[in-house]
Amino acid sequence: MAGVSNVTLVTSLADFVATAHADLAPGTPQLSEASGAEGEPPVLLLPGEKPRPQHIISHQDLLVVGDWGAGTIFFIHLAERRVTGKIDLDKYEAVKPGGERKIRSHVPGSFVVAGKKLFLAQVFSDYVLAVDLPTHSIVKRIPIPGGGEGSLTATADGDYVFASNKSNALYEINANTYSVTKFAYPAGGRGSMSIALSPDEEAVYVGVQRGYTSDDAGLPSGGCFLSKFDRSSRAFSDSVPLHDVNSGAADSSIPACILPDPDSNRIYIGLFQGRRGVVVVEPDPLKIVNSFSHGPNEHNQHFDWVDPLAMKFHLGRILAIFRNNRACGHGPRSLEVNDRTFLEMPPTGRKTDHPR
Repeated sequence: MAGVSNVTLVTSLADFVATAHADLAPGTPQLSEASGAEGEPPVLLLPGEKPRPQHIISHQDLLVVGDWGAGTIFFIHLAERRVTGKIDLDKYEAVKPGGERKIRSHVPGSFVVAGKKLFLAQVFSDYVLAVDLPTHSIVKRIPIPGGGEGSLTATADGDYVFASNKSNALYEINANTYSVTKFAYPAGGRGSMSIALSPDEEAVYVGVQRGYTSDDAGLPSGGCFLSKFDRSSRAFSDSVPLHDVNSGAADSSIPACILPDPDSNRIYIGLFQGRRGVVVVEPDPLKIVNSFSHGPNEHNQHFDWVDPLAMKFHLGRILAIFRNNRACGHGPRSLEVNDRTFLEMPPTGRKTDHPR
C-alpha cells in the first residue's frame, strides 16, 4: 500500500539492546545471605522459594549456577557477589492423570564453556542449548537424540563439545557451526552420565552405564565399562569393564564422574551404586590398577556404597564428594583418605536439601 511504512518489532538499536538485556534491569532477584555454622563464613542462597543448585562452573569473573528448583541458569559476578543475569529454561506441557494440563520447566544438566558460549544440556528435553555469554542469550537449540540427561566436555580451544546421554552414542558438536556427528558405542553399550577429555585431548573417555560384552568366563557381561574414543581415528579403540560381580551377575554400578590425571595420565572413575567406589585405570591399554572405597559411615544407614559423585585435583591431592556418606574425602592420588569433612545440610532446614 502506497504511503504505508513497514512496522518492525524492534525500532532502534537501543530498543534491541534493552530487549537483549531485559533480565539485567533493576529488580533482578539477588543472592541472600544466611548464617553459617559457628566460626564459618555466611552461606549465599540463590533467589527463589526452593533453590536447588545442581551444577556450577566458574568462567573469568562469572559464576554460572544451574538451579533445578526453578529451571533457571544464574550468572553471578564473583567479586561483587551479584546476580548479573538469568535464563529461564524451556517449558513443556504435561498431562496429569485425569486429564489436567500442567506446564513444567526443563531443568539444567551439565554445562561447559566453549569460546564465548555456554553449552547446556537441558534435562528432559531433546536439546543442548548454546548460550551467548556476553548477552546471556540462548542463540541455538541443538537437537541431540537422547536429550540432555548426561555429560558435556569441551576442547580447550572452544571448537568442539562432546555430549553423552541416555542414548547409545557419543555426540561431537562443532561449537561454531553447531553441526553434530554421532559415534555409536561399542556393541551392547547403553547410556552414559560421565565423559572427559584426556589431558592431551587426543581421546574422550566415556563411562558407559551398561552392556559390557565379556570374553572372560569368570566375568559376567552386561555391566558398566570405560571406553576410549580416539579423536584421530574417529572410533572407539579400547574398553575395560568397571563393574563388580554380585551373586554371579554384574552389579548395578554406574560411572558417575571421570577425572583424568595430567601428571600420570591415569584415569580416576567414581562409581555410583558401586562398592568399588573410586577406580583407577591406566590409559594404554585401559587397565584397572587400583580401587578404593572406605565404606558407609554413621551418616549412611542404608547403602553399602558411598556414591562418589564428583572429584577434583587440589594442590596435588584428590577431593571427592561422597553423597551417601554426606562427606568430602581428601587424600593423595594413592586414594588413601587422610581427612574427611562432614557436609552439613543447608540452613533452610528442609529434609529434601542436598549437602552444601
